[in-house]
Amino acid sequence: MSLTQEEVQKMHEALKEAFETASRNWEGSRYNYDGNADKRRSLAELSAAASALLMADERLREMEQTASVTKLSPKMPGKE
Repeated sequence: MSLTQEEVQKMHEALKEAFETASRNWEGSRYNYDGNADKRRSLAELSAAASALLMADERLREMEQTASVTKLSPKMPGKE
């Protein structure tokens, strides 16, 4: 399955929002000393969101690099 740069950008924004939500949940759970399960769940959400965000960042950078290389590449005669 191949995604367009726009689709990856939308995914990146959604993952960024998920990461920010997980960060807020983690901050809230840090002060809830009764809820170790909440802390573990919040930390797992934060970790998963961070990993997904990093992968989307990497993919987006790869797509941008490919796009800039494609734009800079000279066209071959007879090929479009």
